[in-house]
Amino acid sequence: EAAELYLSAFRRALPKLKRFDAVRGFQFMLAVMHVAATDDQRINALLGEEDGTVDYAAYHAILVPYIAGGLTAISARNMSMCIQKWPGVII
Repeated sequence: EAAELYLSAFRRALPKLKRFDAVRGFQFMLAVMHVAATDDQRINALLGEEDGTVDYAAYHAILVPYIAGGLTAISARNMSMCIQKWPGVII
């Protein structure tokens, strides 16, 4: 399955990333990519791109570091500490 390939790659790149965190990071990556790829006129207006022109190179230049930074931040925190502190809470 394609998702497992991503999860494995995330965990190879970030050995401290727990599976739970990799799965949630994958979910967030998909959500961000979906939203970034839609033609949102509000965002276009904020960017001054009312004519519908989209700079996909600019998307790529910010989207990849954003996703990588998020996964790196997730791997840096200690999920097991949160689970011990708040048992029974779904994080």
